[in-house]
Amino acid sequence: MKDHRHQGRVAFLLNANAKNVTPRKRARLSELIPSKDLYFSSSLNEAESMINKIMHQGYSYIFSGGGDGTAVSTINLLSKFAKKMPDHQVPRIGLLRLGTGNALARMLGARTPEEDIKAILNGRNLKPLLVSMVETADGLLTPFAGIGYDGELMNDFESVKKVFSLSPFKKF
Repeated sequence: MKDHRHQGRVAFLLNANAKNVTPRKRARLSELIPSKDLYFSSSLNEAESMINKIMHQGYSYIFSGGGDGTAVSTINLLSKFAKKMPDHQVPRIGLLRLGTGNALARMLGARTPEEDIKAILNGRNLKPLLVSMVETADGLLTPFAGIGYDGELMNDFESVKKVFSLSPFKKF
């Protein structure tokens, strides 16, 4: 297999809809990351198109910014392109904590997105960690398996937090 990667070249694919990708955060990240390496996607179709471009440009790494759902989508899109383009080297994936659920990023030792981006762009040695995946019946990869109860709790928590933020109890 031919290695088309440029040593150390890093792409950042960020979910524009992620909880922590506010206009202010987006501006800050745009200051830190070279524009040629920064991709904001607003939909799965956009992300797919951007990953296709990233694959053809020969990046060594792709950092996905969003939550666990964004990470899993990025992993599956990369897997899809790896199957379609076996002669291209698949970039290694890293995660930035920008979503609601950031279990994978935390497990991998992610700090604040700004700290991680600065370290990555300043040449921090990236230590690969193997993350086991579960393949679903329809061929998708995921690091999680469950019945959805944790997601239900997270949604309930966010709803309660929103109600309390509008009430006299917001100080508590």
